[in-house]
Amino acid sequence: MTSDSSSEPSADRPQFATSEEPAAVPRHLSGLAVVALLLAGVSLLAFTTWLLWWIPLATVAIALLARYRLSDDPHVSGRRLAVIAFTVALVIAVAAPTRFFVRARRIEAQAERVGVEWLDLIRRSRNEDGELNVFRLGKALQLRLPAAERQRFDATLVNYYFDNEEQRIRLEEFANEPLIHTLNLLGSRATVRHYAVESCRQDGDVDRVTTVCAVTFLRGGRPESFFVKLDLQREPDADTPLGNWRVVNFTGDYLPPELAE
Repeated sequence: MTSDSSSEPSADRPQFATSEEPAAVPRHLSGLAVVALLLAGVSLLAFTTWLLWWIPLATVAIALLARYRLSDDPHVSGRRLAVIAFTVALVIAVAAPTRFFVRARRIEAQAERVGVEWLDLIRRSRNEDGELNVFRLGKALQLRLPAAERQRFDATLVNYYFDNEEQRIRLEEFANEPLIHTLNLLGSRATVRHYAVESCRQDGDVDRVTTVCAVTFLRGGRPESFFVKLDLQREPDADTPLGNWRVVNFTGDYLPPELAE
C-alpha cells in the first residue's frame, strides 16, 4: 500500500514552532527613584539654613534603597535616576555644611577685628594733652548706631557734636560710661586683643556675633587684664563685601576708673 506523500512533512516546507513565546513583561518606573530625584532638587534648600541639612541625608538613604530594590527586579526601571539623585544629594550633603562653617569663620574673623578696632578707637580717644579727641570718640559712638543713622566720618563729625547740644550731651554721657572712661584713662598703657567668640548666628540677612576682648595694662610694673564682651551685628551692604558692623552692646568686669590710673 502506497502512503500518501502529501501527509508527511516536506523538507522544503518551513517548520513552525508548536509552542508560543512568552510575552514580554512591561517595565514600570520605580517610585522610590522618582521620590529620590525630587528630593535631590529640594536638597538645594540645605544651603539656606542648617535646619534643612537632613534633606540631602534623607535623599541619599532613599536613593540607596531605590538602587538596592532595582537590582533585584529587572522589570522596574529607574536605576539611572537613583544614581543621579544619590550623587546630587551626596554633593549637597557635603557642600552645605562646609559652606556654612567657612562662612561662619569668615564672619567671626570680621567680628574679631571690628571689636578690637572699636575698643582701640576708644582707648586712643584722648589726646596727648589729656583732652578728649571728639572725632575718635564720636566715631565710636556712631558705630553703635544703625548704618542709616550715622554721620559721615569726616571733619563734619566734630561740628555735628559741637553744634548740636543734644548730641554733645549724648557724647559726654558716652564718655562717662565706666568702660569708656577706663579706656580713656589707660590710653597707650593698655593693649587690646581678641580673646574668644562666644556665639555666632545668622538671622535672615543679619549676622549676630558675641565676642570677648581682653584689655591688658601695667600697674605697679605687673600686667593686669580685664575682659569686655561685645555684642556685634552685621547688616548686608551692596557697596562693601564686609557689610555694616554695629556695636549693639558691651559689658564686662572692667576696673573702676580710679583703679585703672
